[in-house]
Amino acid sequence: MKKEIIRRLKSPTPPFFRRMQEVGAALVATAITLYGIPIEVLEDLPDYLFIAGGLISSISQLTVSETSTLKNEEDQGV
Repeated sequence: MKKEIIRRLKSPTPPFFRRMQEVGAALVATAITLYGIPIEVLEDLPDYLFIAGGLISSISQLTVSETSTLKNEEDQGV
């Protein structure tokens, strides 16, 4: 399991999911900015943005293209 995660982190990420990583990072940056605004209405919004951005970025990082997965399996003789 640990080797699988490391392999996925080192494998190339498809273009759509690279874009999703950027969206996740933007959500986290927005959340950090909103933490400094003392408005009661925005009390929980930064928390939700921070969690959503972190999840999107981390899931996108672990997504690999199917061709790279097949290539790795062929190299390992699976």
